[in-house]
Amino acid sequence: MSVVNVGIIGTGNAARQFHVPTPGRSDKFILLACADAISSSAKTFADEYSIDACETPQELVQNDEIDLVVIATKPPTTHRDLALLAIEHGKHVVVEKPMAQTSGECTEMIDAARAAGTVLSVHQNRRWDVDFLNARDALRQGILGELKLLRNDYSAGYEGSSYDWGIHIIDQTMVLSEGMTFVEISATMAKPNRDNPTEGEGFFSANLVREDGALYQMGMLPVVQGDAYRPGRMSPRFMLAGIRGVMMQDWCQTPMDGFGAGIRFEAAEEGSAGFGDPPSLQASLAIPEFYDELHEAITNGSEPPVTGESARRSVRAWELVCRAAVEKRSITIEL
Repeated sequence: MSVVNVGIIGTGNAARQFHVPTPGRSDKFILLACADAISSSAKTFADEYSIDACETPQELVQNDEIDLVVIATKPPTTHRDLALLAIEHGKHVVVEKPMAQTSGECTEMIDAARAAGTVLSVHQNRRWDVDFLNARDALRQGILGELKLLRNDYSAGYEGSSYDWGIHIIDQTMVLSEGMTFVEISATMAKPNRDNPTEGEGFFSANLVREDGALYQMGMLPVVQGDAYRPGRMSPRFMLAGIRGVMMQDWCQTPMDGFGAGIRFEAAEEGSAGFGDPPSLQASLAIPEFYDELHEAITNGSEPPVTGESARRSVRAWELVCRAAVEKRSITIEL
């Protein structure tokens, strides 16, 4: 199989922005059909991209020409059932983030794909943001020495679900753990919900202790907007401190945002590289495409760009954030 035929379930913004194959990928993916809970939305989408509109997800997955089903529905309440339906019909599956409502649902999806021999991947697209790649590469290159502290912050208010964007922050933090386990967590949240973590609302902040003692702080924090008399403030996107220095990275999603903008480094030893001069830190301009790696996984059996197991870890971390925030105490964990 060289060309992968695609069907999309969910025809909202996520489908259009991330999952409609672009001309640059047209030799690898062909979009054939779509389905949506709102039939008029599916018809509009189908007309826009000159594809077939299916009446139901069942009709779409029964199409023998389709190799890959992309589940782009929001919120994630339908992800598990739709993924299991597609896998049952022998389809490879991409699920929009968050992977599912619970880590238990994630496990069901992983087990089903493994039993069927199909590829399951999760679209955690913020793993390809330049600010994250700079932080990741700083750790890989060891410019900070032994890591003592890592902060990963974004902004939030007091109302509204924090799961949808918060899963990005958590997923990035899990990747930056460098393969080590987190053993302790404490957290606070504006409106946590232990029984249904996906309904937690507003800002949150969590402290995670890695097995080697390094402290990871992550959250979505309230922003002081400021006024004519007082400047607004927002935390750096990433701050990493080690025994050899500290690095701060401001928001920078793509090279077009200003490649490398906002990287600041200060060495621990006087006379070494100073602010704005990170030694040998380079993030590649050739940011790998999620779908390029997915094509390799489907056609050549390589590991998918985001495995179900790694995405499940992020969902489990969110559950633990909510639990720690509700119980208002530190919790011993193995994550």
